[in-house]
Amino acid sequence: MAEHKATWSISLDCTCPDCDEDFDIITSDSDFFNRSNIQPIEHDTMLSRDHEVTCPNCDHEFEVDFEY
Repeated sequence: MAEHKATWSISLDCTCPDCDEDFDIITSDSDFFNRSNIQPIEHDTMLSRDHEVTCPNCDHEFEVDFEY
């Protein structure tokens, strides 16, 4: 067995249509996985469509569809 470990890192990146801020939905919403049934890299399902997010920079609310 290897002595060193590697850790997976997952992000869910988007751009706010109002202020053009790029942000990671997962790190900007600490309760993201508790509020949804979304699994990492989920796409093309009913759960991955029309997900409401809030921009951490300007508080603009908008909907996104998740893609992988």
